[in-house]
Amino acid sequence: MARKTTYRSRIQRTIDAPAAKAFDAWVDAKTNAKWYASSANHDAKVGGAYSNSNGDKGQFLEVSKGKKLRYTWENPKNAPGTVVTVNFRPFGRNKCKVQVTHSKLPKKTDIDKFQEYWNWATDSLKSFIDSGRRMTMDAWKKAQAAEAKAAAAAKAAPKKAAAKKAAPAKKAAPAKKAAPARKPAAKKAAPARKK
Repeated sequence: MARKTTYRSRIQRTIDAPAAKAFDAWVDAKTNAKWYASSANHDAKVGGAYSNSNGDKGQFLEVSKGKKLRYTWENPKNAPGTVVTVNFRPFGRNKCKVQVTHSKLPKKTDIDKFQEYWNWATDSLKSFIDSGRRMTMDAWKKAQAAEAKAAAAAKAAPKKAAAKKAAPAKKAAPAKKAAPARKPAAKKAAPARKK
């Protein structure tokens, strides 16, 4: 029997907080409800269940405090039967890298969908840790569009400047030189006549 092809989506974000703080914000149901879903229930232990107001639910497969979460994803409207792994790695002083891998995705088109989804989620986590406020998906999409527009403008600006520098300045056409005056042809002296 042939193995069914599945796909995975992976994103990573740097968070200005220790790994333990980012982990706790993800796994603690009350805190999670402040940046991710409007309500959540988590029994954060291996075999424990979770659910939230987004329709996500499943079971924790691995819980390594401050380091890693792995859980099933059983949202009936959104790629049920998949697995999410979240790694929290220290990075520099009081920072961490949060890497989210969503695996066993049934369709290739799910890759982009979950890239967007987890980028929003980790940016919302970052916003919550930085400011105490969640970032809605709509606000995130507007911010992404504004960043893309600014990046395109910044990318185009050097090209326009370079094009102006590269274009030779139009110089006035040089004045036509007058043809040198010709000396009148010397008259040949008539041969002397013999007398």
